[in-house]
Amino acid sequence: MPNIMDYLKWRGDISFEASPFNEVDNLIFTQLCFVDFSGIISEDHTQSVPLHIAVRKALTRLGPKSKKLGFMIPDDILKLVEVLASCPRYRDILLCAYVSKTDTVEETQFAAITSIITSKDIVVTYRGTDDTLIGWKEDFNMALLPNIPSQKLSLEYLENASSFHKGKHIYVCGHSKGGNLSIYSAVNSLCKTKKKIVRVFNNDGPGFKKEFFESKKYLSIKSRITTIIPQNSFVGLMFEQDEDSLYVVKSSSIGAFQHDVFSWQVMGPSLENAKLEKIALRDKKAFNTWVYNVAEEERKEAIEVLFDFLSSSGATTLTEAFNNSPKLIKAY
Repeated sequence: MPNIMDYLKWRGDISFEASPFNEVDNLIFTQLCFVDFSGIISEDHTQSVPLHIAVRKALTRLGPKSKKLGFMIPDDILKLVEVLASCPRYRDILLCAYVSKTDTVEETQFAAITSIITSKDIVVTYRGTDDTLIGWKEDFNMALLPNIPSQKLSLEYLENASSFHKGKHIYVCGHSKGGNLSIYSAVNSLCKTKKKIVRVFNNDGPGFKKEFFESKKYLSIKSRITTIIPQNSFVGLMFEQDEDSLYVVKSSSIGAFQHDVFSWQVMGPSLENAKLEKIALRDKKAFNTWVYNVAEEERKEAIEVLFDFLSSSGATTLTEAFNNSPKLIKAY
């Protein structure tokens, strides 16, 4: 079944000038954002690096034996970026403003990158949750806090990108938590920034409370927002979503593994449509019942107990936590 790797074979030789940024490109950029470009790409917008150079340096630093970026992060990402480095559509685009922040005190995991795809267009991409336990805890904190730190950082990042790249159109995208950040930053951006935004893509990212979608800020950009979820989505149906913006994509995987964008089915420059499964709606109802009906103190305690358990062996990442599972059991 065709996926984003097949898309590169079919259309990888067509420039962005000839064929504008589309929903499949959006998926590809969300995966590129998972690569660690620290020390390779500057944190500001004044210096840029061609994609093929940045990717080669990042892969060289990882080494030939490295095949994994972490638990729950697709192994195919490294194969994807290697193809991008030799693909005419992508290899010469310029990457800049790579920012990555992990703070255990503030319980923050945030990363973003800007891609200059043509002389008139940029793509702002937010990374989804990485392998760090603190990144996952920040996700869970969405059930407790009105705004998580990464949301505030995403808005600041978008405004900086808009201010520096004057006159350029902006595409905003992200997967998982990155998708939530895409909507949050675009909706809360200044009017002058909103005017430059062409499309916003939320790829299976958590939603917001109902009031968010009823706000004037959201309604002012609603028509440019697309939320893509697989037919058995769980993450993408957390909280609420704007049903008018939802697009259900067919996945070749089952259950929670449908969150992996490499399982999403491609038809040329588009994604294959599917129907949302009943089990996804059941899970959404169960999650939202917990969020809205269980007291905040109980939710907070449950989250603290979970992450105390995962980190009890000294683990700082999900990979370490699962590799240390015998120690976890012994500790408890």
